[in-house]
Amino acid sequence: MKSILSAYAGNSSTGANQNRSGLGHKPDCQQACHCTSLCTELSLLTQAALPSRFCATDGSSALGIQPSVTGRRALYPFWMLLFGLVAEPALALTDPPPRVGWGSKGTTMRFGINTFLFTFPFTNQSTKWFRTFKKWGFDTVEIAIDDPANLDPAHVKRELDKVGLACGSVCGCFGLDRDLRGTPEAQQNAIEYVKRCLDHMVVLDCPSFVGPVYSAVGRTGGAEPAEYKQQWATVVANLKTLCTYAEQKGRVICLEPLNRFETDFINTVDQALKMIKDVGSPALRIHLDTFHMNIEEKCPCEAIRKAGKHLGHLHACGTDRGTPGNDHLDWDCIAKALKAIKYNGDVVIESFTKDVKIIAKAASIWRQIEPRREDIAVKGLRFLKRKLKG
Repeated sequence: MKSILSAYAGNSSTGANQNRSGLGHKPDCQQACHCTSLCTELSLLTQAALPSRFCATDGSSALGIQPSVTGRRALYPFWMLLFGLVAEPALALTDPPPRVGWGSKGTTMRFGINTFLFTFPFTNQSTKWFRTFKKWGFDTVEIAIDDPANLDPAHVKRELDKVGLACGSVCGCFGLDRDLRGTPEAQQNAIEYVKRCLDHMVVLDCPSFVGPVYSAVGRTGGAEPAEYKQQWATVVANLKTLCTYAEQKGRVICLEPLNRFETDFINTVDQALKMIKDVGSPALRIHLDTFHMNIEEKCPCEAIRKAGKHLGHLHACGTDRGTPGNDHLDWDCIAKALKAIKYNGDVVIESFTKDVKIIAKAASIWRQIEPRREDIAVKGLRFLKRKLKG
């Protein structure tokens, strides 16, 4: 199978500048979830088009067409055209069965770090970071797997065990040629990719595959209602296939709503709940991200409450992609919402800096958000433990 660029790769054929207009809203959510500050206040800045070609420079391995071969891929940035999807009303869903793996009854909340912040693509050599992550106090590592052929899961598991870390989740990477609503070839690529990741997860003793599994990241523009309905049916069918496989492997898939600049398909918790209802598998859950919720949800805390027992994973970062707590998000409200739904799954810091250049370009990180990327991990972890477990 072809190696795929991270969730943020694809193909851009234009060099024209794309503009974002300033947006802002002040939701009245104080009674719903006790928010005491604005849930969303956006200032979306004009962004120039990215270079159309690039190659890996950090020497860890290439992001090419085949594993371990230096190559180039066209970059597909995640701005594009603004298209707001109408959220479905909250759905009456039956309670899911007990969580598979971590997050089941009797477990406690764990805190993890996504490898995007320090290395990409992830290979056997990337395990050198594990000892540092453990020293900083993390319980788990979320491994962003670009190409399953680029790592030996048995080796990675041994390195995790040596330092006393767990692989809490695998983060999916979806470029244009991995798309459950794309061409037949792209759909098949995505299905085979997720299956191979699930196979790795069995060896890694990892419970959750997370991310925007439903579509290539950066695919925006907005589909007409009839086309969107057909895309939805296609994704439902493909997710049923993947969830059946996940059930057989004893794993779960957590689908992540993204903001409107990264996808035009699932932006909100309401849409994610509808997808879960339509797929109807106990192996499908919701993955929420504070960065995306800050843009798309009227109130992130209410979104968490809506997700309820279907919430299987949480990404935590600042509203500017920086350190959790060093931003305007109402973290007290987030903590209350998680406590209200008795969430005991993983909380993972997912952030990006200019240190990993490939991801920085893909994630539109054009400036130094924090003095050091270590600050995002260390200070962010200290804040989350105090706020969410206090």
